[in-house]
Amino acid sequence: MVFSRVASRSGDFARADELYSAARKQFRASSSENELIDTDARIAEALVFQGEGLPALELTTATLDRSAATGGAMQDPLLRRIRGYAIAQLGDSEAAHTELLYALDEARSRKAQYEAALTLDAIARVGAAVGTPDARADAEAASIFEAMGVVSVPKVPLVTAASI
Repeated sequence: MVFSRVASRSGDFARADELYSAARKQFRASSSENELIDTDARIAEALVFQGEGLPALELTTATLDRSAATGGAMQDPLLRRIRGYAIAQLGDSEAAHTELLYALDEARSRKAQYEAALTLDAIARVGAAVGTPDARADAEAASIFEAMGVVSVPKVPLVTAASI
């Protein structure tokens, strides 16, 4: 799965799709629901990297439903962040912000610092895209990334205030 994520985050979406499809098939065959949820989360992430908000929203919704049926999964904050990005790509920045705040609460409650930083970054980027920047979220994300040695994170294409 690591190679799938690298391919997706570097923009090689065809390779990422091929690798994710193989992983999904393997996890489905072995009845590993938790691994299948993680794979579906990564597929949804690849979709938002491509600007494919609607399929990402549909996949995250279905995957969160499956996760809830099993008592929740470690991937829930990731799924919520991706869902927030997908909603933003569909032009509803207010609902996206609400979803991202929920993702942030979940990440913090699980002490998932990296996921919290990614979500803070998402809050800042979505806000900036629609003309309501969140300097505090941006600064907190940058601080966590710096402490973790993270140099950059992939950008997600978003609807901007100018395109609305």
